Amino acid sequence: MSEPIFAGLKVIDCASFIAGPAAATILADHGAEVIKIEPPGAGDAYRSLFTRPGAPNPGVDYAWLAVSRNKRGLALDLKAPEGRAILERLVSQADIFVTNFPLPVRERLRTRYADFAAKYPRLIYASLTAYGEAGPEGDKTGFDTTAYWARSGLMDEVRADHSALPARSVPGMGDHPTASALFGGIAAALYRRERTGQGGEVRANLMNAGMWANTFLIQAALCGATIPPRPKREDAPNALGNMYQAGDGRWFIIAVISEDRQWAPLATAMGLTHLIADPPLRHHPGPPRQRPRPDGHPGRRLRHRPPGRMAHPAGRRRHHLRPHRHHLRNRRRPPGPRHRRPAPHRRHALPHRGLPLHHRRGCENPRAPRAGSGRAQQCDPAGCRILGKRDRSVQGGKRV
Repeated sequence: MSEPIFAGLKVIDCASFIAGPAAATILADHGAEVIKIEPPGAGDAYRSLFTRPGAPNPGVDYAWLAVSRNKRGLALDLKAPEGRAILERLVSQADIFVTNFPLPVRERLRTRYADFAAKYPRLIYASLTAYGEAGPEGDKTGFDTTAYWARSGLMDEVRADHSALPARSVPGMGDHPTASALFGGIAAALYRRERTGQGGEVRANLMNAGMWANTFLIQAALCGATIPPRPKREDAPNALGNMYQAGDGRWFIIAVISEDRQWAPLATAMGLTHLIADPPLRHHPGPPRQRPRPDGHPGRRLRHRPPGRMAHPAGRRRHHLRPHRHHLRNRRRPPGPRHRRPAPHRRHALPHRGLPLHHRRGCENPRAPRAGSGRAQQCDPAGCRILGKRDRSVQGGKRV
C-alpha cells in the first residue's frame, strides 16, 4: 500500500465540538499526525453530547469516535504559563493549526494567526467561525442548527410545503460539510506552500457553508427572481419528480429529467406500460389543469406494490427511483449473518464520505484526558510524541 498523502504532516487540533475537529479528522484519515488539545478535567464538551436527552445512547460515545478517531490527546491549560509554553513548542513543530475559538478568546489566549505568523511563516492557520470574522457578527458564536441551518434559509426552504412548520436539523448535518470546506482550504494552502514555501491563513464559517448549500435559490433571489411558495406534494408541477408511498409503507422519490428517454423504462419497471403514451403523465409547461397529479396513476399503482418488486426490463437498472430508507431507526429484526449487531469493540467510526480513506478502528472506550498525579501528558520535543494516557486507534492489527 502506498504511503498516505499527508503522512509526515503534524496538525494541532485546538478546536471543539464538530466542524473544526472534523477537518483535522480528514487530515488524520490521510496519514497526518494529529494532536487533539482539550482543557483538563471534562475535556471537549462534545464528549458528553450523546448522553443528553433525545440522543441515541448505546453506551458508546459514537459521536466522539466519528470526529476524533486517529488522533492523540493532550490535556492542556492554555491559561497557565506552563500550558502556553507547551503549546508554543507544539506549534513550532506543526504544519497546521486548527481552531474554532471565538475571536475574543483567541485574543486573550494569544492564539490568533497574527500571534503565530511572524514566528512560524510556514504554518497554515485554519480558522472556523459561525458567521465569518468580519462585520458585526464576527465575534458571535453559533452552532450549525443556527448559523448553517436557520440563517442560510435552509430551515424554511426544505419544508414539505408552504403551510408546514419549519424543519429541524439533524445533529451535525451542517458541521460536517463545513469541515469539508475547511479541509479544502487547508489542502489549497498546502499546495501553495509547496510552491512558495509560505504558510497562511484559511477561513471557513457555518453560515457561508449553509448559503453554499442553498445557492440555487439564493442566486435566483440575487438575480431578481421571486421565490414561489413550495407547493404541497399533491400540487407539484410534475408527477415524475415527486414522492410516492409503496405498498409496504416505504416512500419512494422519482427524479426523471429526460422524460422522452426515461419515462418508458420507468413505466415498464412499475408495470404501467399502458400509460407510456399517456400525455397527462408527461411534463407539460402549460397551466395547472394540464399537469399530472402525484396522487394519480403512479401514486395509486405504487401504493399496491412493495419497492422490492420493481422490475428491471432488459437489464436496465439506471432508473432514478430511490426508496427513502429508515435504516437509522431501531427496527426489530431477527439476528442473522447479515443483521447481527457487532460487538462494541468492533464498531467502526464513520469514514469521511466522498474521499477514498483507509479505514481504521476507533477507540473502544474514549475518555477525556486529564492532568493529575501520574497521568499528566508530556511532550517529547524531538517528535511531538504524547506520553501517558491517550485515545487509541488500531492500524494494521497493532494498537498504536
